[in-house]
This record gives sequence, structure tokens and C-alpha cells, in this order.
Amino acid sequence: MKTSLIARRALSGAGAVVLFACSESPTGPTGQLAVEADIALDPAPSAPGIFLGAGVTPAACINGTRPDTDRDALADGCESQLAAAFAPELAYAASDRTTREPRWAARPLSGGKVRLAYLLSLHFDLGAYGCSFGLIICGGHYGDSETIVLDLYYSSSSRHWVLHQAIYSAHGVYNVYPRFFTAYPSMNFPARKGGYPRAFLALRKHALYRSDTECDDGELGLDECKADTYQRVASASALNLGSRGTHAAAQDCGRSTVFTSSTAVECYWTVREFGGWQGKAPKGGAYSSVLSFFGF
Repeated sequence: MKTSLIARRALSGAGAVVLFACSESPTGPTGQLAVEADIALDPAPSAPGIFLGAGVTPAACINGTRPDTDRDALADGCESQLAAAFAPELAYAASDRTTREPRWAARPLSGGKVRLAYLLSLHFDLGAYGCSFGLIICGGHYGDSETIVLDLYYSSSSRHWVLHQAIYSAHGVYNVYPRFFTAYPSMNFPARKGGYPRAFLALRKHALYRSDTECDDGELGLDECKADTYQRVASASALNLGSRGTHAAAQDCGRSTVFTSSTAVECYWTVREFGGWQGKAPKGGAYSSVLSFFGF
């Protein structure tokens, strides 16, 4: 996935909706939250979004006195809890090659909002659906830098964090799903409305969509989704990339934990095309550019 000028223009337009068609164990459809405060303490259990307790609020998390290792003004504990609670669910075909080693990053936005970026770090893009002439001839590449970005807001009335906007990469541009005048965007939510969303992966190319129908219509009808496997994106604290200004060397470049015999190194902050730890060309787009585009 390589970011295009079209995507940049799409995201710079206020409220624009743009639909362009570019080591985890699978499970069935999920309904449990990875991180959740005591339900008995939820002041508004029927309200949209996710309650994470009194310790995870904009006042407690942003520009406060709590530990902030990456010095981005968002407390470490809040980053981890939000990233885990809102980790999106991927819907894909078990027959597809979707192995991946994801990473994530978080940063505060204005108005008490928080932005989460989930970098899927897929090992392969196999090229156009229906093409049987090999990865390169079919337009594929080694490494696939697909990305999901979620913006969250905090509801002071319900004390829930709620999805404000979702952005899914697709064929080098982005599908943007804002909430406009509603409490949350029109998405497929596996558990709570306004909580973590589901993302459908197109076969072989792995473009991301909010529904199976939208996927089948994507790329002028050339994309196809046949989801039979559902898996939350891994969001352990160890997968946090830190910030551009403050991160450890291992949060930038490293070797694969899946292809342990490979000497290939992939980077997230250093500008380098993402090759899925395969050590071959052609490669996917650089994740550093994706992170920069979204303000990281």
C-alpha cells in the first residue's frame, strides 16, 4: 500500500467521505473486549462506546503527570488501554495469505481526542484477485503496509470513549468514515456500538472496507471479500512504536519474529519501503510516510 496524492486531498477536506478502490491465531467473531473496566461501575452501560474507568479520561491521560515514556503528551497506561480496547477486528478468508506482525501507535489530538494507528504489517500482497500468473505479474509485492487509523472522542456524559472517525487503507488511498452528526460512524461493530470496528480485507490485495458489500464493489468491482475468519489486531504494549521524537531502536527497525531465519530488517520510523521481512523486491510503501501523513 502506497499513499497517493488523492488520499492526501481526501483527508484534508473537512468531513469529506472518500471511497476509493491499494503470529496471530484466528478465531470466530468476537464479542469480548480486550480491556474493559468493571461493568458494574459503568455509569451508562447502554450508551455507545467503551467505559475504561475514571483513570482513563482526557484530563487524566493528556498533558498530565503520569508516566509518558515517548513524551507525546499521552500517558503510557492510557495509550495501552485505548489501543487494546479499540483494536479493530479483521474479517478475512482463511484461504488468503494474511500472516502479519502488527504494530500500533497513539497520540493525542485537539479537543481531548486520541488517534490510534494500527499498522498491519502483512507479509505479502499477492496481487489482483483472480490472477494466477504469480505475485509480481499480478501486481503484488513483498510486504503490505495496510493501515487502520481510529480517532476517538470522550463523552463526558456517559464517560465512554467513542469512535469518532475510522480510516482504512485501500489500494494506495484511504476509505474515510466520519461520524458527521451522529454519535459514531456507520460501521460494522462486533461488540458495542461506537466501540472497536470490523474491517474486511479484500482477497490477495488486502484493501480494507467497512462491509463485505463495499469490499465487493471496491476497485471498480475487482475486489472480493469472502470472510470466514475474524481476528482482533494484536495490541500488546510491546507492539507500541512510541513516538517519532522518542522511541527505542527496537521500536523502529527489527527482524521478524515469524521468519526467524530471515536477516531482513523492517523499519517504521526510518523511511524504508516495507518488504514484509522477505528481503525481496518489489516492496510495499514505507510505514514512516504513513505515520507522518497521520501526524505521528
